[in-house]
This record gives sequence, structure tokens and C-alpha cells, in this order.
Amino acid sequence: MRRILFTASVLAACALAPGVAAAQGLSAQGLGDSTIRVQALTLDHNFPVTGLGAAVKGCGGGRATVVTTGDNGTALATVPLGCYQVTVTTVPGGCSLDGSPTARVTALPGMPQQAVFHVRCA
Repeated sequence: MRRILFTASVLAACALAPGVAAAQGLSAQGLGDSTIRVQALTLDHNFPVTGLGAAVKGCGGGRATVVTTGDNGTALATVPLGCYQVTVTTVPGGCSLDGSPTARVTALPGMPQQAVFHVRCA
């Protein structure tokens, strides 16, 4: 029984740590930042798509970080730990988004998260 209570308290502390750091305005460096990888690929062949813009914003609001995919179809956003909404803001000319324009990801320590968007290009 003691082990169960101890394990539950440790898990609760780990779950609350990112929220506490954000609420106190602390840098997440002590807890570890995380990376959100925004990836744009063609629907049929999974070729990388350059020039897709996306806003990475905390699920609870706040300021958004805007990223744009490069030649490899990837853009990176380094963020504190927590929940994020990734929303497509621009699609390259001659292309259209296929699927939802938003993805929700949870930034965890040591575990890069990915938001993949597929586009159709003429």
C-alpha cells in the first residue's frame, strides 16, 4: 500500500511540474525544454513541402511562435514543457491542405513531438 501511495505522489508531482514552472514564469531549462517538429509532406508520395507556415501556441493561450518549413519540409519550435496547438497559417502557392489545419501535441522532456500536415500540390 505504501508503494502505491508513494508512486501516485511521484506521478502527481511529475504531472504538475510543467504547469507550475509555466505559472511561475520559470524557464523550463531546469525541467528540460522540448522540441515540436512541424512537418509538411505531399499526400501521395510524402515528399517534403517547403514554405508551409504554422503557429505553435500553448493550449491555454499565450503568444504564438510562427515557424515555416524549409527545404526538408520541416520546421522546429523549441518550447517549454506542456500542451500546444499547432495551426497551419500559410500553404505554399499551388498547394492545398489535405486534412485538419490543427494538431494538438504535448511537449514532454526528452521526447520530441511531431505535427505532420499533408498537402496536395499541382
